[in-house]
Amino acid sequence: AEESEMEEQLIILQSEVDSVTSDLE
Repeated sequence: AEESEMEEQLIILQSEVDSVTSDLE
């Protein structure tokens, strides 16, 4: 259960990074 939660946070983080990289482009 804990691993799943961590993975979910990682996905959210990747999404945020995607948004930032899109802004830079």
